[in-house]
Amino acid sequence: MDKISSRLLLFIILFSFPIIVNAQFSDQHKVVIQVLDSLGNPIANTAFEILNLDNTIHTRGSTNSDGLFELGLMKNRSFKIRFTNFDNEHIYNFSVPKETLLKEFRVICRLPVEIAKGSPLLLSQSTTGEEKIIPVTIIIQSKDLKRIPNHSFHLISDDKTINQKCKTDINGSFTIDLLEKHLYTIKTTHHNDEYTDNFRVPAGVRLYTFKLVLPITTHSSDLPTQSSVQKYQRIFTLENVNFEIASFELRKDSYSYLDSLVKELKSKPQMEIEIAGHTDDIGSDEDNLILSQMRAESVYNYLLLNGCEAERITPVGYGENFPITTNRTAEGRAKNRRIEVRVIKE
Repeated sequence: MDKISSRLLLFIILFSFPIIVNAQFSDQHKVVIQVLDSLGNPIANTAFEILNLDNTIHTRGSTNSDGLFELGLMKNRSFKIRFTNFDNEHIYNFSVPKETLLKEFRVICRLPVEIAKGSPLLLSQSTTGEEKIIPVTIIIQSKDLKRIPNHSFHLISDDKTINQKCKTDINGSFTIDLLEKHLYTIKTTHHNDEYTDNFRVPAGVRLYTFKLVLPITTHSSDLPTQSSVQKYQRIFTLENVNFEIASFELRKDSYSYLDSLVKELKSKPQMEIEIAGHTDDIGSDEDNLILSQMRAESVYNYLLLNGCEAERITPVGYGENFPITTNRTAEGRAKNRRIEVRVIKE
């Protein structure tokens, strides 16, 4: 190799090394938080708090003029975003992945509010005189933006002329003729939790759509029932499979115990299993459901990385819904925080 080629190779190695090191050993991802209203408009200068799963405050921030906020967050960790400067408090959960192919991890928070509600022009409009009737479509959806069909709600107008029970159709929507400029309130419940939001029908539009975003995930409205346990041939707990606190990151001392499950799956090529994640009752139902799902998926990913076929394994999070003992003691809660293997077929 000539001197020029050697120097060029040395230059590439020296200047590439820091990049490789940073990519491999950084314990954080760049996270971009984007805050939108129900119509997809960016919400500028909006204050929020990022919380750990135990509700301690991690960071306080505010979006810029484009509705964005950037920060670094730990990989493989779960967090919450809380907005309080609206009529109602809104909380969104998200998890930073362990690996990502992108330079940044983006979290989109679509709030059930409209920028137009805060517009001085709209609020100063008179509701007197001739008011047009506008077809209004009300959509009810979960925070992961999936519509909720056959969902009941109350619709109330500001002058109390409308106070009626409504229900979304099979597509999660409901259409009604309403007066422009008037304020309307929606009240609904989900799993005994009450949610309220309001909207004002803008003037001068041909039609209008309002989206009520409930702070739930789609699988929280479709929890497995106890009767589903009957489909399994046997169920056993993965002993000594543990996670970091308030995280879905597997501890390294769990690997040897998971390896025994890998060995069993490989020795029984017809075997099909469900990885069931369970938590104790500390924290909200929704947080526990998300955490249990993430932990089940961490075990699932470990099995795949070690040569097990994806079509034979199903990860499911059950949250705190199926305790095996009391949650009133530390020992009981420790037993309820578990990963089960549910054998569907041997």
